[in-house]
Amino acid sequence: MPCHSTETASHFATLTPVKPGFGIRELLGNSEEENPATFNVFKVDKGPLLSHDKVPFHIFGTVTEGELVLEEFGKEETVHVKAGDIFHVVQGTPLRWSSPEGCKGTCIELRPLGDRAYLNDIY
Repeated sequence: MPCHSTETASHFATLTPVKPGFGIRELLGNSEEENPATFNVFKVDKGPLLSHDKVPFHIFGTVTEGELVLEEFGKEETVHVKAGDIFHVVQGTPLRWSSPEGCKGTCIELRPLGDRAYLNDIY
């Protein structure tokens, strides 16, 4: 069948951090060359900033619990994404993110399913 569904609650409970304070897991996606997309669940713990010098793809997401703080390097403006809000990170953005209380959410990354090399560039 060309439609797929999966529950997410158990995936949040078993997220393994890929970096201290940050866990993400792919659930659905495709690796089409023209239109790659990957749906993820993520969790950010209360704690220090996480950074990526240049996000390699567009990210569209929503926070389901807590609050996520997004900040572009070199800019004084921060974006506070609260439970129920949606966000978009533009490809190429030098990004920092954190959470004052911890948060959970979902996101679609415009990258092929299984391509997780970008995680090595998070610090």
